[in-house]
Amino acid sequence: MSGTVNARSAIEIALRTLDLAPGSEVLVPSYHCPVMIYPIVKLGLVPVWFNVAEDCSIDMDDLEQRIGPNTAAVIAVHYFGFPTSLAALRRLCDARDLFLIEDCAHAFFGWCDGAAIGSVGDIAVASYYKFFPVQDGGAIRFNNPVLDAHQSPRPSSPLFFQLKSALNTLERRRDADNPNRLLDRLLQLQDWLWSRLKREPAKLPTPNKAGRAAPAAPAEEGSSDGIFHPDLIAPTYQPWQRPWFCSAVIRRNDYPQICAIRRRNYTWLLARTDAIEGVAPLFPILPETVVPYNFPLLCDDADGVAARLRAHGISVARFGEFYWDERDRVPASVADTYSRGCIQIPIHQSVTASDLEYIASALGSS
Repeated sequence: MSGTVNARSAIEIALRTLDLAPGSEVLVPSYHCPVMIYPIVKLGLVPVWFNVAEDCSIDMDDLEQRIGPNTAAVIAVHYFGFPTSLAALRRLCDARDLFLIEDCAHAFFGWCDGAAIGSVGDIAVASYYKFFPVQDGGAIRFNNPVLDAHQSPRPSSPLFFQLKSALNTLERRRDADNPNRLLDRLLQLQDWLWSRLKREPAKLPTPNKAGRAAPAAPAEEGSSDGIFHPDLIAPTYQPWQRPWFCSAVIRRNDYPQICAIRRRNYTWLLARTDAIEGVAPLFPILPETVVPYNFPLLCDDADGVAARLRAHGISVARFGEFYWDERDRVPASVADTYSRGCIQIPIHQSVTASDLEYIASALGSS
């Protein structure tokens, strides 16, 4: 497994390695983040949607019906850290001569069907910053030896990007109650340098939102998170290696501890949300082989719950809130239901017991 700038860049690297003809179709789940679709469209390929089941597994009957003469690849997603079985899809791809890209942006740890996450697809992509305290960093793994032999070498990240990544990571870790004046000055310098070095954004294909305006969005989150906004997408291809500071931070983390804390926090919220009206966990059982990314919660009033939590200063994600093209939305489908009704609550290793109490209190308030 080698490092990339982020998971979205890893998807583009994967698609470029496949060297698909323009107009080739890539099957992707209807429950998706637009950021993962951008590399497909950018390379002249065509996304074709397949349905997902209520447990976020692949609707194999629907997927098989979507395969046509121009279908070349399938992207399968492990949602929110819960692995989905890919055994049947692997057999289908082998039988129909299709490439399988395994999107592990939400699932850095875990197993399914006795296999480690990221070991089934011809290519697997992942996102470091969803599981580690870093600002950037994705990963790509070639399980297909033929593709591995054909991948292009990737240059190191430019110095300015390395510095920006390091400073942004430090900024994320800064204790707001104990400001560091030197770090503040460095961050000011970083903002000035970045404003000078960055290019004007190119005109990009913009999803049709049927009149729905996208709110201000957080930083681009690779292939699997955040609300879509055109400004999130870099205008140029970034085939660089993962920033060195990101790699150093990742190496110094305690992987077993990360897994244990995330599982503990998820289990705690499972017990507390059971008594709160109007909400229900998307995954009410936490298997031993799962290390969750966050806590996906189905809500009768997702907009209201998300607004309430944010008013309490709690970070709330809305994966799949916007489609790449709103005209592809199928009302009352699983993807539509989760897009409108599922929020995601943080349970990462920095979330403490008092944080969980605060989150539960905010969820239960009205």
